[in-house]
Amino acid sequence: MRFKENIRVIGIDDAFLDDRYSILIGIIMRGRYVLEGVLSSKIHIDGLDANEKIREMIIGSTHLKQIKVIMLDGITVGGFNLVDIKLLYDETNIPVIAVIKRQPDFDKIYSALENLADKDKRMAIIKNCGDINSFLYKGNKILYQMSGFDKKEDCEFLIKKFSVNSIIPEPIRIAHLVASGITKGRNRRD
Repeated sequence: MRFKENIRVIGIDDAFLDDRYSILIGIIMRGRYVLEGVLSSKIHIDGLDANEKIREMIIGSTHLKQIKVIMLDGITVGGFNLVDIKLLYDETNIPVIAVIKRQPDFDKIYSALENLADKDKRMAIIKNCGDINSFLYKGNKILYQMSGFDKKEDCEFLIKKFSVNSIIPEPIRIAHLVASGITKGRNRRD
């Protein structure tokens, strides 16, 4: 896969709004340094609406035709509201990268899922997201899952390309900062 220097990527992260909802923030960047747009949506904590809301957020955006890659901070948002990255790719035709901060403890995850509705559906989503891949970058082990890429090298190239200020790609890092700022601001006003 060939990538233009100023490829447009959306990075998505979440933050809790209250005990029922979480906000999703999508940061659209052109290349490594230019922020071109901010999108948002609301999902249920521990719900099953993450794929739908992310898809709607991207498809409804004026940036849709320009976005070439979706980057996520893992496959879980809003508690255990899981993103099926293969389904998201199928529905948007945009390759997806889920960057993972640390190796998941699947025993703990499956144990936690026992307390939620639709545990079998959630386990199926986790399995459908595929293998966790890794590579070394700047002395750190980077973990990720991917969908829509022919080669791991293409995915790893993009993670490196967008990791400017840390080992977290900028679109995800900025989405995290914005989402955190929104929730901190809400808490001060309540």
